[in-house]
Amino acid sequence: MLKPAIDLSRGLMLFKETFTQYGALSTILQGLSIKIFGEYLIVIRMLTALFYGLIAVELYFIWSKLLPKALAFLSVLIWIFLAPYFMLTFLPWPSVYALSFQCLAIIYMLKFSENNNQLDLLLVGAASALTFWTKQNVGFYTVLGSVFSLMILNAIKKRKKNILDSIINYFIGVLMVSVPLIAWILFNGAIVDWIKQSVIFSSYWVSINDKVNVFESIFPHAMGSISVWAIIPVIVLIFIAQELYKKNNKNLILLIVCLFSVFSLLQYYPITDIRHLYWSATPAIGVVIYFLYQQIFGKLTIKRYLISRIFIFLLACTAIFGLDIANRISIGITRIFLPYQIISEPSVVRNIKLTKEEAEFYSDTYKTINQYIKIHGQTNFITIGANALYLTYTKSTNFHPMYVNWKSINESIYKDYPRIKDNYIKDHKPIIIAMWDQIPADYCRINDLVNQADTAFLAVPCENTK
Repeated sequence: MLKPAIDLSRGLMLFKETFTQYGALSTILQGLSIKIFGEYLIVIRMLTALFYGLIAVELYFIWSKLLPKALAFLSVLIWIFLAPYFMLTFLPWPSVYALSFQCLAIIYMLKFSENNNQLDLLLVGAASALTFWTKQNVGFYTVLGSVFSLMILNAIKKRKKNILDSIINYFIGVLMVSVPLIAWILFNGAIVDWIKQSVIFSSYWVSINDKVNVFESIFPHAMGSISVWAIIPVIVLIFIAQELYKKNNKNLILLIVCLFSVFSLLQYYPITDIRHLYWSATPAIGVVIYFLYQQIFGKLTIKRYLISRIFIFLLACTAIFGLDIANRISIGITRIFLPYQIISEPSVVRNIKLTKEEAEFYSDTYKTINQYIKIHGQTNFITIGANALYLTYTKSTNFHPMYVNWKSINESIYKDYPRIKDNYIKDHKPIIIAMWDQIPADYCRINDLVNQADTAFLAVPCENTK
């Protein structure tokens, strides 16, 4: 995420001159933040933290329409403590920005269901487009959730004549955001690269995971006896069926949230890890709390047994969410007290907590690159490995839009990459951050360190090591 953001902030054209794996808007947001606050990894992490905070506010607004305010607040707390960053590296991922815009689409769809204001519908479309331009698949699922919500709303309210108008207004909102971005890409000659990177490359992820079991993805295994991630799809589907088959008194707020949620849950497939589970299931976490609330308090007309019901409710929440939350808190506390180090160079990782091995490798690699340039003159620095972070250590020129070597993935969208890479190395003799199986002929290592995470090391023409 950092490399294309820095490139964009330096004036390179997205897609055409620098590769980005996800939607243009994610890189634009991060590029702008870097332009304002400097070329530091912590900047895009702080931006992501800001979006997490915004999502919490949006979720409270959505869930407080279903639940008492105290339970809406509890739902937000549960969502926070289910976060993967307690256990894993905090990623400044497009999924976070997309989730925020997805929640915005839900908010305006709820407003539209209440007042039938066409301006709200335009804003649903705009939010859906913002979701797509931050992360393509999430945007596509948000569009599906929006269209199905509109169709069902019109059917329930018996506005069959207005369905076409509603869908047209919705897509006008989509175009309000999308047309300027497509025009920017088109006028800068990047449309072909955008199609390759944002459309063809995105679909490639599904093709390389075609052997993944869809059922196991949608209903993943539990850490313990109960899997919250498997319970969520079941509850959402139950509510959709329940509300659709009611003859009257349908809970439109619940139905809309569940429709958006069921499409969001499709993100479980094909990569089912705790990060994707968390981002996918976020809108539905409050739905689970609502399910428990309805079952335990739904028929409570007098205060009798209130304390017992509160106890049962908290016990049920603990049974469903407790193990995951406890696991995250336990690992999070352990991580806080690890012996981290902070280094000043390369400046891009300044103020980032690193392990001793990371700090040593990053610092030594940066110094070695600069020492080599002092002796041999200005030399470009490239990677023929998979990790783009190294390219942010010092200013480097992209010899191809694809600045990393992802092997078969590269070749699926840029078949010319291997040839251009080999010719560039032959003609320009750059400094290379290489990997064991990729070091070119006539290249030799110039330091003793290897980053064990990806077996990366520095290499230069052997003639310059004598």
